[in-house]
Amino acid sequence: MKTNPQALDSVFYKALDLKNTAETKQAIECIAECFSGITVNGIKKQEPLNYALEMDKNTIIKFCETFFDLNENYCFIALEKATEKVIGVIFSEIYQPTESLHSFTGEFIKYNAIFGFLNLLDDKFNKLLMQKFKQAWLDYKFLHLVAIGIKGKSQHSNIFDELVKLTIETAHKDNFAGILTEATNPKSQFPFINRHGFINLLDDNRKPISLDYKDDLIFRKIPQEMALDCKLLYKAINLEL
Repeated sequence: MKTNPQALDSVFYKALDLKNTAETKQAIECIAECFSGITVNGIKKQEPLNYALEMDKNTIIKFCETFFDLNENYCFIALEKATEKVIGVIFSEIYQPTESLHSFTGEFIKYNAIFGFLNLLDDKFNKLLMQKFKQAWLDYKFLHLVAIGIKGKSQHSNIFDELVKLTIETAHKDNFAGILTEATNPKSQFPFINRHGFINLLDDNRKPISLDYKDDLIFRKIPQEMALDCKLLYKAINLEL
């Protein structure tokens, strides 16, 4: 997929070109830096699950290179005009509800805790769809927004919004039923919900599909000022839930 660069002040946006190895390397490093922790305007920002497991940048880079199936159709990047350096990334994939949970070993063994935790939310999403549509729900195609990372020191909100807009536009173009994402902290939960029309889905008991970190043996070490919970968020494209 080719995306015309869209200018916004000092930043432009495009689909990731996997043939451009330098660009791909920068995109992975951007995700790794954001997840392991960066300081923006004097404030340390870090993805909560990676914080709890003390994941370092190099391990995250190796993990992304090994296990992330980056797709040019569903991965967009933000670059500084002046330097053409990647300062923002959003990565999505086609949701695979029947895919078995991968078991990680060696240096990646901590990821079993992360994906096991997130899978609890996905299971609730699957159950909700099964109740609404029976087996027919497997005929629907969903886009799974896996990760977003922004290390730009300015225009942070604008970069977030533009990357999400590109993903939503792609979901419309490719006729997805909807977009789901596991939002692990309020810095992503708030803009997804308040600026982009995502909702926190309710389960069959009319309770939000979310998990409180304080109730988990591993992730309860996440400071409450960093995040309280992980929410399953959904953006309807062709299927309201």
